[in-house]
Amino acid sequence: MFHKFKKKTLFTPGPLSTSYKTKKSTLIDLGSRDVEFIKINKLLSAELLKIGKAKDYLCIPLQGSGTFGLESILSTLLNKKSNILIISNGIYGDRLVKICRKIKKKFHLIKFNENKSFSKVKIERHIKKNKSITHIGLVHCETSSGILNPLEEMALLSKKYKKKLIVDAMSSFGGININIQKNNLEALVSSANKCLEGIPGFCFCIVKKKSLSKCKENSSSLALDLYGQWQGFLKNNQWRFTPPTHSIIALFSAIEQLKKEGGVNKRNKRYKKNYLTLVKGMEKLGFDTYLKANLRSPIIVSFKFLKDTKFNFISFYKELSNLGFLIYPGTTTKEKTFRIGCIGNINSKNINLLLKAIQKTLLKMKIRYL
Repeated sequence: MFHKFKKKTLFTPGPLSTSYKTKKSTLIDLGSRDVEFIKINKLLSAELLKIGKAKDYLCIPLQGSGTFGLESILSTLLNKKSNILIISNGIYGDRLVKICRKIKKKFHLIKFNENKSFSKVKIERHIKKNKSITHIGLVHCETSSGILNPLEEMALLSKKYKKKLIVDAMSSFGGININIQKNNLEALVSSANKCLEGIPGFCFCIVKKKSLSKCKENSSSLALDLYGQWQGFLKNNQWRFTPPTHSIIALFSAIEQLKKEGGVNKRNKRYKKNYLTLVKGMEKLGFDTYLKANLRSPIIVSFKFLKDTKFNFISFYKELSNLGFLIYPGTTTKEKTFRIGCIGNINSKNINLLLKAIQKTLLKMKIRYL
């Protein structure tokens, strides 16, 4: 017997709430070698390049979550002579380090506190001292805290010292304007189920064609060889291995909805309104944000635990889930926090419903708020 799931609104950094239209688009079955499916693949890649303003680039989709794409990019673009400087202020920056260690790629690491932005002076000093650095890797929106890192500033630094910039834009692409061409990014990795508001199943890598064409023997992986994936598309316009057909159809539909909404700038305005409504409402309920206002993104917000001894996050989370609202646990290491996402097919009305549910939950926990 099929289990009947309770409908919930997701306030998470992905997977996230999707529109009825996006979900409905998946009710069709297409074969991986179907002419219509191949056409959708080509159109989808072209649309993603347009969103990123990337003229001289390739968009290569890959099965799996964003981490698959990051490992694919790092294993394919980095060779034995490469040495990447990873800048981290959260767990997703640290994940780049874990990948490099696992696939045995040379790297340097500069770590900053989770509630601090990058220091250009410190990074520049490190680059000057270490001439062997060829690449720089960073996370644009570090969703472990919600911090928005200075992408354009790092792009200028990369240009100045002729370093190749690789960006994890998992939680920002489609929700924050990124000009890949202007910033001269070497590569950008993102996912279908974030600000583009698709469903999980695949990620994509936007990479300089000139660079990828020189990476034939770099990857030691079969499935994660981005060069091999590209060559497969060149050969017959088909995925090398079984593609997530329904996820691809869903993203194609979601991008059509993004265009109808007015593009990335309009979506960013909706997300910002969600964010401002959330922060204002949570502060009224006695919650403090983890980050200072100038560091926060409109993607996801970290809140500190209430100091009230009656506040128990597990109970808080479960009660909200029972009411039909899913939030996210915190992942910062130095302070107890939880996170609430502002992205997906939600608006300020949904945020206000969540705030009412939080108010109800606090009353149930017998916690007095301001």
